[in-house]
Amino acid sequence: MIDKAFAQLSKLLYVLATFVLTVLALVLVGTAAWQVVESAVTREAFVLPILDAIGLVVIGIAVIDVAKFLLEEEVLRDRELRSAGEARQSLTKFVTIIVIVVCLEGLVMIFETKEQGPEYLIYPAAVVATGIFALIGLGLFQWFSRHAEEAQRSVDTTVEEQQIDEGGPALKTGPGRAAGRKAETPGR
Repeated sequence: MIDKAFAQLSKLLYVLATFVLTVLALVLVGTAAWQVVESAVTREAFVLPILDAIGLVVIGIAVIDVAKFLLEEEVLRDRELRSAGEARQSLTKFVTIIVIVVCLEGLVMIFETKEQGPEYLIYPAAVVATGIFALIGLGLFQWFSRHAEEAQRSVDTTVEEQQIDEGGPALKTGPGRAAGRKAETPGR
């Protein structure tokens, strides 16, 4: 009873968080559009407001993706992750969103600071490098977790074969085996 009530409360909080994140993301996108229109009307320098707007839109889209991720993973999926593959796929989706946002923000910052001099490019380049390192880390995570899954499947298959050899759930038939009897191992 308490577990069910807690689960419902948890889902409600995730729905609320998703709603708030979506509204805030739409505010960011609206602010970006407003800045571009305002800059066009006042005939100010047009490039910097567009770059600022791109940054706001990119962040807004990332926030919407995070909200969508929360909704899909915590509310719509009415079960726990059942395998390491599902966990890897879910985490990959989330980290990919972060990597894209960091890299795009770094590129926008590079375009914003390119005319100020090379000393101002250090921070934007560091942001892009951070995104690249996060992408490399994600690739390593996928590689290691995939190999761990394959090793687990191999162990599971070996255990299943041992159960079969010991007269477990199913017995194999074939060369050197008779149905219902283990094959004699040479040298024993």
